Amino acid sequence: FGLGCFLQVVQERYLPKIPYTCMLFVTGFILAGIHHFRPSEHWSYWPSWYQSVEMWQGIDPHVVLFVFLPALVFSEAMRLNIKLGKRLFAQVLLLACPGVIIGTLLTAAFAKYVFPYGWSWGASLVFGSILAATDPVAVVALFNTLGVSPRLTMLISGESLLNDGTAIVCFNLMMKMWKGEEV
Repeated sequence: FGLGCFLQVVQERYLPKIPYTCMLFVTGFILAGIHHFRPSEHWSYWPSWYQSVEMWQGIDPHVVLFVFLPALVFSEAMRLNIKLGKRLFAQVLLLACPGVIIGTLLTAAFAKYVFPYGWSWGASLVFGSILAATDPVAVVALFNTLGVSPRLTMLISGESLLNDGTAIVCFNLMMKMWKGEEV
């Protein structure tokens, strides 16, 4: 939390043209690389950092799904313009449901035929369903920073909120199909 606040202050004062989410991504990438390539005995000067990273790497995925995702979706839903949302609902729904399914299928085809792993269709579809959803928090934060029109912001944030559910359903269906279970 403290590092995120520090980065935001640095970004606002010294690097205002670089979006905050990009700085956060690059910083996380660098810190993950440092953590990965330095053995645990080199972290004796800051053991709490090392233990914290190790703890978060082993987090149960259901905690993310049932604790963090609803909080993020609720937070974004509370910021929506209801009047504009009603006008754009059909477009949002079109992007969220068929859009995620088409994105899943195209990503799966790309993974099947381009990647050198020799994945089956089941594995490719699971991979495609994981990558099909967009992140509402990052996209909307970037749009607000860049001053994009409210209509486009509403369209993307509404689609992002609805596609989370569609992507979860797609992922569960693809996993069951891949495992050979009844759908």
